[in-house]
Amino acid sequence: MTFLHLSIEEQAGMNEALKKPNTLELVRFQLKDGINREQLVKTAGEINPVLKEQFSGFEARMLLQDANGPGWVDLVYWSDMESALQAAELFPALEAVQPFLAMLKSEGITMLHLEPYR
Repeated sequence: MTFLHLSIEEQAGMNEALKKPNTLELVRFQLKDGINREQLVKTAGEINPVLKEQFSGFEARMLLQDANGPGWVDLVYWSDMESALQAAELFPALEAVQPFLAMLKSEGITMLHLEPYR
């Protein structure tokens, strides 16, 4: 069992009202050496308009920092699993997200797609 204690990063446009998300994408990652929190928050926020434009199933996004370590969690809310999986496949190739991806250590990235238990 793993417990994470995360603090929500306050950034405009990251915490949006949710319709009723059916799928939650959870991505755990760490930053490359030399990348600071302010750089990450700014660059991550710049991706939201791209997600809205490219993926109709995108609903909202929240960036969280591990309160006890160097890790981060990116929570992305999707309308359905199909949209989440399609975005996961296409996202890394989008030119607009390359500055964000360049900040992350490639080793140790974990992505989960979760649905509410009904």
